[in-house]
Amino acid sequence: IEIINGGVMGYNSKLVLSRMQETLPFNPDLYIIYIGWNDLYGANLYSYSKPKLPSEWVKWLHKSYLYQMLRQFIFTEILPKLPHLNWSKNRGDQEIAEFRKLVPLEYRDNLQDMIQIARLNQSRIIFVTLGTFMSAEMTDTAGKMIIFPWWENNLEKLLILHRIYNETLKSVTAQDSIPVFDFQAKLDILGIEKEKLFFDPMHLYCDGYKFFGGNLADFIISQKLLPEISGDAN
Repeated sequence: IEIINGGVMGYNSKLVLSRMQETLPFNPDLYIIYIGWNDLYGANLYSYSKPKLPSEWVKWLHKSYLYQMLRQFIFTEILPKLPHLNWSKNRGDQEIAEFRKLVPLEYRDNLQDMIQIARLNQSRIIFVTLGTFMSAEMTDTAGKMIIFPWWENNLEKLLILHRIYNETLKSVTAQDSIPVFDFQAKLDILGIEKEKLFFDPMHLYCDGYKFFGGNLADFIISQKLLPEISGDAN
């Protein structure tokens, strides 16, 4: 089995579409797509119905290792040292009710396009739900690890948006019977122990990647998603 790691730090779902096009010459048997956090954190909550294509310079920037290193430094070294932002849940009921109606249209459309690319290439595809330690019951220690998006510092809104993104993914894939590895469900089984697997809301420690990889492998095998290998293959 040959595995091609096509992941790029900082990519959102639109950039992944371009990445999938680049992989077509390899004729992959299976695509494994774990995408959405950068869509969520880069979301403009006031223009969800007006998706915009990334400019060429944005695509180039995301391919720059210098940019990736700088971005990682900001998220892992600078933001955690800033005065802790308020993550209380005090928001008006009307504001929260309106927030629950948000639909990430561009994310939804991009997922649908990914499925079409895989089908046209006669490749299988699976998606992974966004996994996090964040919950209303998390410990104070975990709360201090939260990095909020640029647009908000309210925990309840962030939890709602995380749920909306995962529900959108499940809805899109259900329409075409596409397998989904529910990473968040696996994490929830661990309770607060899942907090030890992360160093921020979406990035895993080594033990977290072991947990992710082991459960993903079990899922792929259980779903019989890999092509059969002849008995004399080494």
